[in-house]
Amino acid sequence: MKILLITLMVAASAHAGEKPEFKYDLNSPEALAAKAKYASYERDGQALQTRELYKELERLDAAKKSRIALAKPEEIFAAAFVMNDDDMRAISYATVLQKRSESGDSYASFFYAVREWDFCQRMQQQTGDVWAKQASECWRNVMSTFKKASDGQIADATFNIARLYQNGFGVTPSKLVAAEWYVKSANQYTKQNDRDEALTAVESALNLVPDHPAALRLRKAMLK
Repeated sequence: MKILLITLMVAASAHAGEKPEFKYDLNSPEALAAKAKYASYERDGQALQTRELYKELERLDAAKKSRIALAKPEEIFAAAFVMNDDDMRAISYATVLQKRSESGDSYASFFYAVREWDFCQRMQQQTGDVWAKQASECWRNVMSTFKKASDGQIADATFNIARLYQNGFGVTPSKLVAAEWYVKSANQYTKQNDRDEALTAVESALNLVPDHPAALRLRKAMLK
C-alpha cells in the first residue's frame, strides 16, 4: 500500500507546472493565501541557480517519500495527499525548473528530464492500460526534454537518450539508433575533455553494435 501511494504521489506531481485546482471559491481567503504562498515559493526558486534548484527538489522529494514510508497505516493517506508547505514549495520549484527548460536553459532541461525519469519508471512498474499510457507519455516528455539538453551540448543528456532507445522507454527499441546516440555523446564528452565517460559511451555503442564504424574509429583514436 505504501509503494502504491508513493507511486500515486509522484504520478500526481510528475507534471510540475500543473498546480492543483482549487475546488472552492477562488477568491476565498484560503485560496488567496495558497496562491500567495505558491508565488512566494516560486520567487525563492527563481533566486536559486539551476543546479541548486534541482538539489532542493531532490531534498523535498526525499522528505515526502520518507514521510509516507514512516507513516502509520492510518496516516498514510494524509502523508501522501494532504499538502504541506514543503509540497507547495516543491511544486513551485519544479515549475521554475520547467519554465527555465522551456525558455532554453539546457541544464534546466537536463535536470527536469532526470527528475521525470524517476516518475516514469514508477508508472511503468504498475500494471494496466491506463498506467501504460501514462508511462508512455511520460517517457516521450523525457525524450523531448533530453533532446533540448543534448542540443545544448550536455553529453549526459545525449547518453540518456541512447539509454531510452536501448531500453525502448517511450520509443521502439533500436540497438542501432541507441548506438548512434552513444557515439554522439562520446564526441560531446571528448570535447569536454572527459575521456573516461567518452570511452564508456563508445563501449556502450559497441556492446550493442560491435561493428559500428564510427564507434570503432573513435575507440581507435582514443586508445592511441
